[in-house]
Amino acid sequence: MSDVVTFSLADGTTVAVAPANSRVGTGAVGLGDRLQTAEQSLREALAPVTAAAAEMMDGFRQAGRRPDLFLGYAVGAALMITGGLVTAVLGVAAEGRSLEDIAVPLSVKEHLAEQAAERADVR
Repeated sequence: MSDVVTFSLADGTTVAVAPANSRVGTGAVGLGDRLQTAEQSLREALAPVTAAAAEMMDGFRQAGRRPDLFLGYAVGAALMITGGLVTAVLGVAAEGRSLEDIAVPLSVKEHLAEQAAERADVR
């Protein structure tokens, strides 16, 4: 292990730097306990999700068939077609145009409404 260089950071973390072919720490640059603690914490946090997913997949395997996906694909296709039709009817050609060219800003509409109300009051 003479080719391994070990040093400590200011916060007390020990770092071991070794050639890629050696097995020191948790990789070519060993981060020691911090990385192992983070890995363990992540595994513990994800354990319920992993267990639920494994149980669900086992249920699919025991049923002998995959869930029927046709309905999901049909609903997705219907939504896409509906979106295309709405765009065809209500869509605005906005390529290369600024938003102010397409629609009047709300602040301008409010200002014009206030001016119209003032004119109505004056009469």
